[in-house]
Amino acid sequence: MLSIRKRGGVGKMCEVIAGRWASRAVLGLLFLAAETAPLWAEKVVLKAGTSIPVEIVENLNSKLNSPGETVHLRVIEDVRVGQALVIPKGFPATGKVGETKASQSVGRGGEIEFYVTHVKAIDGQQVATDKDNLGSEGRQRTGATVGYTLLLGIPGLLAKGRQGFVLRGTQYDVAVKQDTEVDLDRPVSETPLKAADYSVTGKFTDKQVVKFAKGKSKEELEAKIMLSPEVQGQVQGLPGCVEVLQVGDFLLPKPLPALKGGIDAGKNLLKLSFDWWEVIRYGTPNATPVTVQIKLASGKTARAVLNLESEWKLK
Repeated sequence: MLSIRKRGGVGKMCEVIAGRWASRAVLGLLFLAAETAPLWAEKVVLKAGTSIPVEIVENLNSKLNSPGETVHLRVIEDVRVGQALVIPKGFPATGKVGETKASQSVGRGGEIEFYVTHVKAIDGQQVATDKDNLGSEGRQRTGATVGYTLLLGIPGLLAKGRQGFVLRGTQYDVAVKQDTEVDLDRPVSETPLKAADYSVTGKFTDKQVVKFAKGKSKEELEAKIMLSPEVQGQVQGLPGCVEVLQVGDFLLPKPLPALKGGIDAGKNLLKLSFDWWEVIRYGTPNATPVTVQIKLASGKTARAVLNLESEWKLK
């Protein structure tokens, strides 16, 4: 048996080879570290004025929203300091509804504005942003100082004007308020939606006509879910055991419980209703998938994706 501890001969050759491989391994690790994070710093400073591109993930309306309500947005491009990733694409941003004015008679349109307050960084902290008023048109993606525009409802001649509104997907640039230190050694990630134990099917009862320009709302959004054999007899505690978790690709910050619920045992059919506006506010024209979860008596969950078909009136 050869030993690399032995000096000279084959043993020395093995020692040299082993040393070379060890050196290559160390160099490889150093190269990998250089590619993934800066070696010279565990923290970086996100400078005041840095532009962060975001999009709003809900709809706002001057009649249906109130000042002070939370507004949800998300980052649409990675934000970096040098090569260091400090705010990943998809991370959330939050804001508040500012002033709202519902439309008036004699053709005066409504107005709504909002501002972004914070954006989540890779270390989990909330980075403060300038509280500039934003509106419907979005910004020119130039990185200039934040404006600016409110949406004014379209005025009509001697008729009641349209409500001011902002549609989901409108993009803005917001600016970091002050120099902020971001810790690269403590990255966090957004938690994805966990899989359910069972899958069921269902649908919303009717196609929805959303008269968004007029700010008209309904009280309830009705749905039906077929109960598969695995979950029959396990649905207890209605309506609170049924919740909306996700609308489109947006995971709600807080699950939305059903308003009403009942079971047609003969048809194994679960009949539900939800707050109309609290679902529609995250929807999009035409069709939006809505993820609904049922908490079962066994402690397991069943989940259905309901297709919300809608026609939006924006004029």
